[in-house]
Amino acid sequence: MVVLPAILIQAIAGEDTCRWVARYPLWENQGESTLMPVLVRSVLWDDVDDFGAQLSNWTVRPLQLTSGALRVGFSTLAFEDLAVSRLDCNQQLADHLCMDPSWLLIVVQLTPQRWNSCEAPPSSVAVIAPGSDYRSMIFKDFRCVEVAVRVDLAEAIGLGSLCRLTGAEAIHPLPPGTTRIAERRVTQLLDPTQTNVLLGMSDDAEQAVRERCVELLRYLSAAISLARQVQDGLEARLRTQRFDLVQAALRLIDAAPPHEQPSVTDLARVLGTTRRTLLNAFVDALGTTPSRYILARRLHSARQVLRNGRSPSVTVAALDQGFEHLGRFSQHYQTLFGELPSRTLQRSHRLRMGDSTASAPAALERLG
Repeated sequence: MVVLPAILIQAIAGEDTCRWVARYPLWENQGESTLMPVLVRSVLWDDVDDFGAQLSNWTVRPLQLTSGALRVGFSTLAFEDLAVSRLDCNQQLADHLCMDPSWLLIVVQLTPQRWNSCEAPPSSVAVIAPGSDYRSMIFKDFRCVEVAVRVDLAEAIGLGSLCRLTGAEAIHPLPPGTTRIAERRVTQLLDPTQTNVLLGMSDDAEQAVRERCVELLRYLSAAISLARQVQDGLEARLRTQRFDLVQAALRLIDAAPPHEQPSVTDLARVLGTTRRTLLNAFVDALGTTPSRYILARRLHSARQVLRNGRSPSVTVAALDQGFEHLGRFSQHYQTLFGELPSRTLQRSHRLRMGDSTASAPAALERLG
């Protein structure tokens, strides 16, 4: 089997350049690459939309649910068929993830996370099967370490059964000691002062680094196998039922026009459940209430049209999303995004004016 050269990448929200390609199933920038075989690079995102744009296999951009500037830290050591990564985020995000059908992802939770309706507490592991579809919720000050492996390699080293885990059965508690060992091994692998030196020495040294990644994968697989033997599935089935309820509610929300979004009472009536049951299901699955989710969704839609210059004014953007009280719209907008909507629109206008100014000399030259 041919293994491409490894690349160690560190991405920390805070810089505005992105000219690298990481061979990682969920994290891929298609722009021009200037990488040598082994490099450490940094990237900064200060906006959830910019962050989401880098995740080429996410079908829906992440939705920021807490106010303030977004800060994401990401690093990965990626081979052709295997990647070890670390991720941290300072804000609460909801997202919709469709896993690449040729990759398996194992996430060691250092802090809580929700996958669909399933709670992944600290010191647990979530197995994200190839081709699976997840709505995920990460909370403020989130941290995890991950191992992504291509399906053919997973099958070759005896991990094929993990590729078929779905739903609640894919989340398992780990002993705290196991979690600490996994975190320590990932930290060592992602230390550029050690790994980059080894990768630059020889093919044998590179293969030794890759084998350390494979050993980490085997270690986690053994821990998962043990956890599966003792895990009780009763609570998992209950959470699955709650998530099915939330999924049905989200379909109704998505189908309704922005100015005709259903109330919690309306949703409960249509779905044949109680208001309290629906509220609890939303909090359990997404970490927020239906009303807050709908509000954040409408605010994000307004922000997108303001940023893209598709709205002539803040008033039009607010009314298009069903906000009739402009003062309240501005207040909600500033609370979530940390700036007034007028500021977003002004910045969009300046960017477009800059593009027009930059293209004017070329246009005049063509006319001449």
